[in-house]
Amino acid sequence: MANHLPLENVKICDFMWVMAGPASTRILADYGATVVRIESPTRIDTARTLQPYLDNKLGPDSSGLFANCNAGKFGISLDLANPKSREVVHDLVRWADVVTESFSPKAMRAWGFDYESLRKVNPKIIMLSSCLMGQSGPLAKIAGFGNMAAAIVGFHNLTGWPDRPPAGLFGAYTDYVAPRFTAMATPASSTTPAIAPSPVSWVASAPSTASHGQMRTSPVRTRPGTSSRRASPATRPRASRSRHPAARMLILIPLPERSPGRCR
Repeated sequence: MANHLPLENVKICDFMWVMAGPASTRILADYGATVVRIESPTRIDTARTLQPYLDNKLGPDSSGLFANCNAGKFGISLDLANPKSREVVHDLVRWADVVTESFSPKAMRAWGFDYESLRKVNPKIIMLSSCLMGQSGPLAKIAGFGNMAAAIVGFHNLTGWPDRPPAGLFGAYTDYVAPRFTAMATPASSTTPAIAPSPVSWVASAPSTASHGQMRTSPVRTRPGTSSRRASPATRPRASRSRHPAARMLILIPLPERSPGRCR
């Protein structure tokens, strides 16, 4: 008996780039979706420049992070400012069931590839947009990466020592939270979902970031240093003479509530 994957008949035209977006369409590809990813030949995807590298050699095809986020996909390079590329994009949109993108809202409109425009090409198309602060509202035009989103939703304020400024999380933390929401929203939607890493990551962090004004039964959370029973490390780091916050702390990542005692 053939082993069929649940999304094997789903076709996706993928404009996502860097981490949060491609990680979500990688999940869809793992479940059988056919994903054609569009890249720019004039502006290299930032993920191609990020470590680790194959054989420790930097190169456009040697990034392990890029390979991990885009495994199982087809790829094509198109200069979206070139009118001839528009014809190729429209062909892909006619073929696709879903279009995904992670630019700030103005980018797709500037190219003529916003939802209203693409719906004229394929009336049944589903479009999923994932940008830092969503498609509407006063902050929608703010572009950025997951490290900015982590600060906006309050993760940074939880990381560090209570008597020092926030140290911040290592890396773009919300880029590892948002893809789960994005991947779930895509097959469940018949219209146009818009996923913003900052709001969905606040949902994930709500138990830790809730204040009196948001959840009156919860205390205001502060930076716990190494005293937290819900986060790593299991033991206190050895004291350092350096006054730099990062030299005297280990990064704390909120974990689900556990029984009393340190995490092992």
